[in-house]
Amino acid sequence: MRRLRAPLLLACLAAASFALPAGKLGALASAKGSVVRLDGGFLLVGTTDGSIAGFDPRNDQPLFTIPGTSKAPVRDVVWLQNRPWWITEGSPFLHGCTYDAKPLNVDLSDLELGPIRRLGTWQGMLVLHGDTKTRFMETGTRHILTPHDALPKEIAEASEQGELLTWWQGESGLAVTLRRAGKRSRPEETGGTTDLALLTGWSVDFKNQCRLLGGYPTSVAAF
Repeated sequence: MRRLRAPLLLACLAAASFALPAGKLGALASAKGSVVRLDGGFLLVGTTDGSIAGFDPRNDQPLFTIPGTSKAPVRDVVWLQNRPWWITEGSPFLHGCTYDAKPLNVDLSDLELGPIRRLGTWQGMLVLHGDTKTRFMETGTRHILTPHDALPKEIAEASEQGELLTWWQGESGLAVTLRRAGKRSRPEETGGTTDLALLTGWSVDFKNQCRLLGGYPTSVAAF
């Protein structure tokens, strides 16, 4: 596993926006970072002006920059099929680029997802985590699938009861659901009760065969 250099990693953890590492960033030299991900062998950084940049995680040197078409901060960015995809705050558009670096904007307002809060990847598809539901998109055809179309039945059913988190690499992936599980008295800490959540995880292969990894109770406040 490649290690992130400490100055950039600590900056990301310490502030809502953070300075980009020094280098030949051109028009992005004065931008501030709003989100960071290690994906596809790149350190992907979204900026507060809607642009993205990719860095070599070994030395923080910039490898590419893509100016934003919106001035809103980038909310999330992922790498899929040899190109980046990203979303910005308050926008119904999914942003990407073609293989010859031309801008690509996909209007998602018809999906009625509410604000899109996160992006993920799953079996070669983009995962769109909206405020009200989750959808999967085949980027080539723009075909949209529901969790029941894309996931094993038990994971899809569990995702209807709470939040769904997905991660995919190579031939396998992880799916995690976060569901409310009631309350627990915690007078020694809060003087009242704490909302509990249940984290449940599965490993899934490319044939959609899944294996339950287990469940873990935690506080909703932790999320």
